Amino acid sequence: MRLTNTFILAFMLLTFANANNLDAKTKEILLSDSNISIEQDNGIEVKGTITDGNGETMPGVSVYVKDSALGTVTDFDGNYSITVEIGQTIEASFMGYTTFSAVYNGENPLDIVLEEDASQLDEVVVIGYGTQKKANITGAVAVVDMEELPVKSPTNTAEMLQGSAPGVQVSNSGDPGAGPVIRIRGLNSFGNNNPLFVVDGNPTADTRDLNPRDIESIQVLKDASAAAIYGSRAANGVILVTTKKGKGEMTVDFDARYGMDSTPKNIDMSSASEFATIDNMAHDNAGLPHIPSSDMVLADPNSMPNTDWQGYLIRPGVVQDYNLSISKGDDNSSYRFALGYFDKEGIVIGSEFERINLTFSSTHKYKKFNFGANIRLAYSNGSDVIGTPFMDALQALPNVAIYNSNNVGGYGTGDAMNPTYFTNPVGLQETNINNAYTYKALTNIFVEYEITDYLKYKFNTGIDVSQQNFIGRHKEAYLRYLDGPVSSLAENNNRWLNYTFTHTLTFNKEFGEHNISAVAGVAYEGNKHRFSNAYGEEMAKDGAGNYFWVLNAAQNNQKVAGAASETGLYSGFARVNYEYANKYLLQVSGRADVSSRFAKDNRTAFFPAVSLGWKMQEEGFMEDLESVSTLKLRGSYGQLGGQELGAYDYQGYINPNVNYVLGESQEMLNGATQIRIANEDIKWQTTTTSNIGIDFGFLQNRITGSAEYYISDTEDAILPVDLAPSSGNYGGNPFQNIGTIRNSGFEFAIGYKNHDNEFKYSLNATVGTLKNEVKDLGELGQIAGNLTMTRPGHAIGTFYLRETDGIFQIGEEAEAAMQGAYPGDVRFVDADDNGAINDDDRVMMGNPFPKADLGFSARFEYKGFDLSMFFFSQLGHDIFNGSAWWMDRSDDRFNRPAGYAPWTPENPSQTTPIAIMGSAGSRNFYINQDRYLEDGDYLKLKNLELGYTLPSSIMSKAGFKKLRVYFSGQNLFTLTGYSGWDPEVVNSWILERGVDWGAFPNPRTISFGVQAKF
Repeated sequence: MRLTNTFILAFMLLTFANANNLDAKTKEILLSDSNISIEQDNGIEVKGTITDGNGETMPGVSVYVKDSALGTVTDFDGNYSITVEIGQTIEASFMGYTTFSAVYNGENPLDIVLEEDASQLDEVVVIGYGTQKKANITGAVAVVDMEELPVKSPTNTAEMLQGSAPGVQVSNSGDPGAGPVIRIRGLNSFGNNNPLFVVDGNPTADTRDLNPRDIESIQVLKDASAAAIYGSRAANGVILVTTKKGKGEMTVDFDARYGMDSTPKNIDMSSASEFATIDNMAHDNAGLPHIPSSDMVLADPNSMPNTDWQGYLIRPGVVQDYNLSISKGDDNSSYRFALGYFDKEGIVIGSEFERINLTFSSTHKYKKFNFGANIRLAYSNGSDVIGTPFMDALQALPNVAIYNSNNVGGYGTGDAMNPTYFTNPVGLQETNINNAYTYKALTNIFVEYEITDYLKYKFNTGIDVSQQNFIGRHKEAYLRYLDGPVSSLAENNNRWLNYTFTHTLTFNKEFGEHNISAVAGVAYEGNKHRFSNAYGEEMAKDGAGNYFWVLNAAQNNQKVAGAASETGLYSGFARVNYEYANKYLLQVSGRADVSSRFAKDNRTAFFPAVSLGWKMQEEGFMEDLESVSTLKLRGSYGQLGGQELGAYDYQGYINPNVNYVLGESQEMLNGATQIRIANEDIKWQTTTTSNIGIDFGFLQNRITGSAEYYISDTEDAILPVDLAPSSGNYGGNPFQNIGTIRNSGFEFAIGYKNHDNEFKYSLNATVGTLKNEVKDLGELGQIAGNLTMTRPGHAIGTFYLRETDGIFQIGEEAEAAMQGAYPGDVRFVDADDNGAINDDDRVMMGNPFPKADLGFSARFEYKGFDLSMFFFSQLGHDIFNGSAWWMDRSDDRFNRPAGYAPWTPENPSQTTPIAIMGSAGSRNFYINQDRYLEDGDYLKLKNLELGYTLPSSIMSKAGFKKLRVYFSGQNLFTLTGYSGWDPEVVNSWILERGVDWGAFPNPRTISFGVQAKF
């Protein structure tokens, strides 16, 4: 309005001047597309640039002289020019920012920085099927602050969540193409625990191929009140992702990053002579002859190789990330086009991931219609590692060469002089060439019609289609002693088609001090999946030895298989938000779902939720507490559903390829039989959540934060139950509703922001605790894993191990004999006190769930420089180190850690038993013992970034709106007592989430980047 008035006034003055032939020296009126200024005889032409708190130039800012008609607007580059007299007041204003006001003292140029105004910028956040003011949220919703993002150069969506949202546990793998594991407030199921991702209103199961540079905002719905409107899809939480749209004048953004990866640590292993010494000792203690190769090494260290397997297997990795976007938008239309390329060579040979993203979004307004489309196309090519290279490298013997031209394929293995049991890890990666090519399109189109100023109708349809072509090529090679080489080719093809149709009506109207906003709608989600697989062995080769990598070239063992499935979900949902006097808040929501995954009588379920809020700062008794900006108490209660089943798991399975011999002729006839028992009584599992929280802000919201406590109970948990084959069950165990799971915890977040001076900084911290407990398993009683046991009263996948109590020493022969042991053997605790040591002595111990996740981030800015850092920690959990078990074993021929010092009469160790080969040593190296259970606590410097934004006065001359260069480092150091590769273990099997079988560690990355805006 101020700009409009200024323009009208200037036009009137110009007309009056022409009509009366005013002296040009008295008044000069300057008009252009971007500014309007009035110069007077006694004024000074003041120029300057207006930027925001992040140093971004701001076009369209109103600049004016207070109590006068003089005004202008900043141009495309944030520049302004206005005539002012000394002593007059200059003001600058822009929506969502604090108005700048200062008495002019002659400074010229006068650059102005506008700060966000917490009182004006009442942030609107995305919630289910709509938006809501952040100040009025009553459920457990974590809003990720994109400006304060802990990881500034994320490679996937999950990295943006770690440490940003308390209650969201993220485990990242260093494997370039592997997806992270995300859990929201623990495990609510014995099956799939992945959260639901909703991208621009479209549900999707995976965001690995979504470019994080395209993301505008992220909200995490953690409790039933926030997520109930998504019903059955929301039992594991919901992550809402909104992608970027065009804003303001046409802008071109380009950023590029190049980095180098390295392993965060190496594990020192024994040399060839050190291994030979222990190997001979183990054979002597067992009364067995030496292996010839060990005597050869000790007699002449140069007679055998001394291989550093880690040095060959692990390499420096390379990261490249390039992004280009063009955007423009105003109140009537917008568009954004973006192209991204990401490539990462992993730190293990053979591991690589490449991704290309192409996105286009456009919105338009015509009269009462709003319509638009989002198109996201992605291509990725991932080459995964084979086996467990980080554990394989530790097992491999140092006296075996990596390459041996005498073997088929050219790789070193053992021989009669040096029998081995490991697989050559370098050859395993080099002879297995696996590529997964994924093509993905995630698109949606919406149309919205404004029926009245308070009632809108919206139709949204989306398609999520993916195709993955996997090609696995295995060359013929000896990789293991005495194993014959076979070449093979496997091709898998998967096609997924997910589509949604959603109709919603949105109501928003004020009635005096009453405000009601509501949404109601219906939705249909369909999912189709088709799979085919072909396999063949002994691939034909040409005269030069090159393989024909086509299935027709397979000369043996050709196989083919395939499957298809289709599911559907019909839903009706509604939510009503009521606000009274800007103080009292009520939200009621619910969703009814009909799922094809259940039998006809159990397909329908209803999931309601309610939440309350009280904005205490609006009460009269809070008026004198000027330091309190925000103080909101909130609580919620509701239910969410789970359908952790496959498409047809409530049905029995039929095997159509069963032959029968019938009749006097004994003719063989083809028939069919049911091989899995059906259970049509299976029904929805239900998660009931209770949440109480408080949001606070002090000192004009410089200090903000929240605290909350939650309890989540899942009842009728769905899981497969073992049935004896004699019952006619041969094709997998049927699912049943058995069990109750509880998750509870406390979450806290606090931040401080000070942008008042030239030195700006912000500090943020998050804390999330979690207690997982199985309350009931019905008749099942318990669920056994390989190294864990799940029982009522304990967490899912609690470690179930034999307890040890040191090593038997000389003089304790009698006590050792009671366990069938000798001095130097492990002392096991007789837990059941029956005088025998066996698996019945295993006990529940340790905790696979971190009791607390802690994140701390800080950002500092000064004169173009910026520094950000992010620390992350997990406390109160244990890890079973599977690699340590392999390295500790002397009953078999695997390498040992450097400095390995087993028990001897002269070295009465209490931690490392006697080295003894064969069955006699096996008694010390049962895998299910607590000697390999380690403290998993750690503190990581996850991100450190130093950047410099070049002065706009210089860059504008070169055509840049902004140019920033930066150096960054990820996973720079880890403080931990864990002896494995990385305490941030990724294991997606929920019964062994705390077991580390040589998981791919997160690499240390050093990178350089450039960000440019034109």
